[in-house]
Amino acid sequence: MHPSSLPPSRALALCLVLALAVGCTGDPPTAPAPPGNGAPGFAPPGHGPAHLHNATPQSGPEALGTPGATSLASTLAVLDYLSATDEPGGLERALRVVQSARPHHLNAYLEAFLLAEAGRDDELAAVLREKLPGRASTWRYLFQVHRADLQALLAVQPAEICYLHRVELHIRQDKAGAEGFPLALRSCPIDGAPYEDLPEGQSVGSCNHRCRRCDAVRAAALEDPLWPVFQQVAWDSHSQDRVSRWVDRPGAVVTAEQVFEDLGFAAGMAIADIGAGEGFFALPFARKLGPEGHIWAEDIFPGFLDFIAWRAQDEGLGNVSTVLGQATDVGLPADTMDRIFVCEVYKYLCTNAQKDDPAVLEGTVRPFVESLRRALKDDGRLVFVEHDDPVEDRKAIAPEVIVRQLEGLGFRLLEQSGVYAPRQRVLVFEKAPMPE
Repeated sequence: MHPSSLPPSRALALCLVLALAVGCTGDPPTAPAPPGNGAPGFAPPGHGPAHLHNATPQSGPEALGTPGATSLASTLAVLDYLSATDEPGGLERALRVVQSARPHHLNAYLEAFLLAEAGRDDELAAVLREKLPGRASTWRYLFQVHRADLQALLAVQPAEICYLHRVELHIRQDKAGAEGFPLALRSCPIDGAPYEDLPEGQSVGSCNHRCRRCDAVRAAALEDPLWPVFQQVAWDSHSQDRVSRWVDRPGAVVTAEQVFEDLGFAAGMAIADIGAGEGFFALPFARKLGPEGHIWAEDIFPGFLDFIAWRAQDEGLGNVSTVLGQATDVGLPADTMDRIFVCEVYKYLCTNAQKDDPAVLEGTVRPFVESLRRALKDDGRLVFVEHDDPVEDRKAIAPEVIVRQLEGLGFRLLEQSGVYAPRQRVLVFEKAPMPE
């Protein structure tokens, strides 16, 4: 699974590698001081930059509508608690900050964690039931099973919010220009350092600004197999209403289970979810498939696959297999799949700017598509869900480009649908003879 406007698991590697590469051009970035447990990241608020204590929505990313910004104060408060768990009143102080924050699903996870720490089981059960429906096993995995890793994971989150702030700034500036944006909005919300504009043609992920400290923190986080899992869980785009945002209609509710129905999937099928991430689609699909069906959750990050396997066992799902793929080979068993589901992945293999680049087409696109074709039964269907982006957008991939490429690699377009318009296009392919 992949965030709708943010990198999925394959793209996560690309974004963090780009962050490291760009951050290391010119003068090398200064490595951030680790928090108390030696993990890369930011010191908690009681031990870090003074302006963190004085940040307000008017001077930080929340004013710009940055995804995740409402969880920044909560993250720092929990980091402060974790750095000194024996400090009198520290737990209650952190809990007050989290419970007073604006609603955000990461805040709900943090509230549940602190309630568990305090032994307030009835309140914990209410938070899991009312604020995190269907996510209790996710909470247990990250906040209980991996409690010892939590400080390291949370220490990266401020840098992630800085990155998302730059993405939002980039989107707004593309529409309105830099004028009218006060300096506070063009600076790191963590240490106040002004962002550096990147030269034309360079970018860090989806933005054109560099923050050396935060980019170094995010790049270092890639070494932790648990970080991608936490990242996707923490991102707004992987909250419960992720799919509802596709249709961009007030009050619309679209679930992963409804996607299963909309795409014509059925109980008893063998389905592969390519780039499954934290299992946003794979696990609901497994429940819909029933004991006679099977889901293969494929990803290139072993941390995601460990998480999916743990959740499947925790939730009593015996019809889930995990597959460690490669960027150019999904690694699925041959002639096995009734359906292969590829959601927001292809645009990270090839963009409109690369659509005629022989190195990309032969080195990446062809082997990836051929591995999908090998895994699909002769009467199976390959189902793509991708952004409905125009071919003029050089960083995106237009549906018509996908169709042209796949039809040159042994597939035929059967159907395309705007069921998730205006954000997404659904493309359904069948196998066809390989072109001469």
